[in-house]
Amino acid sequence: MEPIGIIDSIRYENGISFFRYEYPSTLPDVVQEQMIAISKKVIPYIGFDNSAFNIEYYWNREQDRVWLLEINTRVSESHSDIFEKVDGQSNQQITVQVACGEEPDFPHRQGEFTCAAKFFWRIFSGDAEVTRVPSGQEIEHVQERIPGAVVRPQVAAGMKLSDLLEQDSYSHAICHLFIGGKDQKELLDKYLMCQEMLPFEFQPVAE
Repeated sequence: MEPIGIIDSIRYENGISFFRYEYPSTLPDVVQEQMIAISKKVIPYIGFDNSAFNIEYYWNREQDRVWLLEINTRVSESHSDIFEKVDGQSNQQITVQVACGEEPDFPHRQGEFTCAAKFFWRIFSGDAEVTRVPSGQEIEHVQERIPGAVVRPQVAAGMKLSDLLEQDSYSHAICHLFIGGKDQKELLDKYLMCQEMLPFEFQPVAE
C-alpha cells in the first residue's frame, strides 16, 4: 500500500456542509503518519489489491484520536484537478498505470501551485429559482484573472435549487471552484474574488 497524498475535507461553520477539499493536508505530521500506518494495516488485511482507492478518516482534535470512516474502491474525481495543480499529475494516472500492470510512478510537488482546493460555493437558504448564472464570457474572464481556476456552475437559469441532486439538508451547492495558490490565504482570497466576479441571481419560490 503506497499513499500518494492526504487531502483535508474542511466544513462550513455548521459542521455538516463541505466547504472545500484542500491539498496538501495541513494536519500535524504525527496525525498524517498515523493515518498512513492504519491504512497499511487495514488494506492488506481486507485483501484489497491491484487497484487505486481512497480511504477517509476523521481526526478528533480534542481527543487526538483518529477514526477510520470508509474505504472507497476508486479514486475521487473531485481530487483530480487539485492533485494535478500541486503534484503535476491527476490521481487518475494511478488507476491507468495499475490497470496496465505498471508500477505506479506518481510525481511529488511538481505542479504549478504549492496548494490547491476544490471549493463548494453554497447557498444556505430555502428553495429558490435560479434567474441568472454566469455567462461563458464571464467565466472566461475569471479564468483569465485567476490562472488555473476552473469554474463549474451546478445550476442553470430557470431551475429550482430543490432540483439539485445529492445535496445536504442545510444548503445547495451552486458552483464548484478549483483553485491553486501559494498558500491557504491565497486560496481563500481567490475564492472570494471568484464570488465577486461570478453573478448568480435567485428569486424566492412561493410555498
